[in-house]
Amino acid sequence: MDLVRDFKYTEDELKMDIAKATSIFIERVRHAIPAAYRPKLADAREELVQALAVTADLTDLRPEVVAAHPEIVRALRYTAGPPISEEDFRTVTRWPFAARANARAVKAAAPAVCSTVRELADPLLFPWLSQDRSPLPDERKAAINGTAKLLAVERFRTERRGSASKDQEAEVRRVLATDAGLTEVERPLRRKSGHIELIDHLDKGSFTSECVLHGMKCDVPVRLPDGLLMTIECKVNSGQKNGWKRVSREVEGKASRWRDKFGSASVVIAIMLDGNFDLGTLTRFQDEGYFIFWGHDPQRLVDFVNEHAK
Repeated sequence: MDLVRDFKYTEDELKMDIAKATSIFIERVRHAIPAAYRPKLADAREELVQALAVTADLTDLRPEVVAAHPEIVRALRYTAGPPISEEDFRTVTRWPFAARANARAVKAAAPAVCSTVRELADPLLFPWLSQDRSPLPDERKAAINGTAKLLAVERFRTERRGSASKDQEAEVRRVLATDAGLTEVERPLRRKSGHIELIDHLDKGSFTSECVLHGMKCDVPVRLPDGLLMTIECKVNSGQKNGWKRVSREVEGKASRWRDKFGSASVVIAIMLDGNFDLGTLTRFQDEGYFIFWGHDPQRLVDFVNEHAK
């Protein structure tokens, strides 16, 4: 089993791909991201309107109201200045994970929810609470819009953190199956140190979804047609500083462990990249024998697989 070694970028090629990937990322930020965010803002605003409606703009925030309408608590948490994290909120109030209207745990936590919201309400967004009065129309509108924005941004960021890499992994699997002709299989049963402990736990010409490879998570493990084990790590990045962390800290430690376990001659370490990455980091990555692929050029991955099918 000879490793194909000519899938190495020159420095000029890396510069061109970094520029192209960065351009695609910028376009996504300008158009796709706002389009995904705006529906979340509208949903968050509706939740704030409901929460203020049933509590008389927080002036009639009573335990029985919260117990009868547990769905408003998620929005109420963002009325704090600054917003309190979900974990901190649950610790302070003992609010249950599965909150059903008038359930025993909900009723028990409702008084703490009310007192916490009153104590932590943002004085700039909810000035009427400290003055013991109802809000003016403009104050109410500002409070709804300001709080809804905080809620929507948090939801959007949480979803984006998980979805970007998952979408990339799904695309890699699609390319391997559809374009490279490999077979996607169920990941092996979990063993002591992971799902895959031996190269032969994956058949030649097959791959599986994210699983634990000898104690370390691997995004897409692949058994190339010639028998080599290929680990593909998917990385989406917005800035070069974070790109260094994603490549150096998140990949190289795994690579060292996998090479020690399976042997440097039997395992191919690869990364699939989208976004903005540092040239020096990627150059060093190649010098250490790792392989780079780009989301905007899936054919290169297909060609690599085909070379190992000869």
